[in-house]
Amino acid sequence: MNLFEQGKETYYDEIFGRIDQINTEFNMRIEGADLFRINALADSEEVAVSDDVFQVLEMAQKISELTSGAFDISIEPFVSLWKINTDTPHVAT
Repeated sequence: MNLFEQGKETYYDEIFGRIDQINTEFNMRIEGADLFRINALADSEEVAVSDDVFQVLEMAQKISELTSGAFDISIEPFVSLWKINTDTPHVAT
């Protein structure tokens, strides 16, 4: 059954609204987004984040501990250096 054809557009509105919310909370490039603020301010002050972001960061920390640091969520410096998700990505020398 196709939800849209059965008059359930509201489901799509809810689904895509939630996807937009998650994308905004977890975006490192949108000023004001939780991850943007963490990267910009965490060295100097505490940053309040959404429950979603807190839960993901908490789980990431647990996984890092369980893997003795093999999993490391702090990849942002490489993302910036290598220009990941830009028009000019590259591996820095």
